[in-house]
Amino acid sequence: MKKILVASLLLSGLSVQGFAADNKASPIGNAAANLKETAGDETITGKCTLEFSVDGKDLGKVVIGVFGKTVPKTAENFLELCGVHGTKEKPVPAKYTGSTVHRVIPEFMIQAGDFENNNGTGGSSIYGAKFPDENFVLKHKAPGYVSMANAGPNTNGSQFFITTVVTSWLDGKHVVFGKVLDEDSMKVVKQVEALGSSPNGTTKGKIIIKLATSEKEGAVPAKAEKAPAKDKKSAPAKADAAKDKAAPAATEKK
Repeated sequence: MKKILVASLLLSGLSVQGFAADNKASPIGNAAANLKETAGDETITGKCTLEFSVDGKDLGKVVIGVFGKTVPKTAENFLELCGVHGTKEKPVPAKYTGSTVHRVIPEFMIQAGDFENNNGTGGSSIYGAKFPDENFVLKHKAPGYVSMANAGPNTNGSQFFITTVVTSWLDGKHVVFGKVLDEDSMKVVKQVEALGSSPNGTTKGKIIIKLATSEKEGAVPAKAEKAPAKDKKSAPAKADAAKDKAAPAATEKK
């Protein structure tokens, strides 16, 4: 198996899809061709709360809202994996609870969601192993946006990443489906970011999602946003395709 990476523009001559091609999740799907390039509807249709810890020490909670009107299938996948699902008779525990944040690159992103192997090589969706890219209407236009990690087109599973800077070079390669909803949550994201390293994303300590919960009741109108920040350039993170792991996030744009 190989790593699931976040796509990127490389300075090293590797392909634009910064992922090794085995167990990974990728963007570009057939549905995208049928959708116009618009700003997208960022109405929050559900929320997921992730509680993070490092080496047993609590870091805090991150509340993520999903954009179910624009990417309903991708949003539902995330909410189901965040919360207890199944039936009352046969409930299925939240898949993300207890899973590892396996790759963190400062000034880029934090990646998690491999609840099977906890190293970036595993994970699966509620629809089966992988599901197609829903569309690329929404953009990586600010820190705090949440998107699917992949191993190439139409290979979405359970791995996701949270951006810590603008990452517009990932537009059209990864499906954006949500965003961090408040400043306190973003402070926790920044704490996790500080535990990463560049370029390989090795973490300083074992970072886990201690508890994941979700709620779907009602739809919350999206708040007006400030003008998007400018892209932040940083040193590239090179995917190590030689190791039997999933390389999560892509290289940063130089």
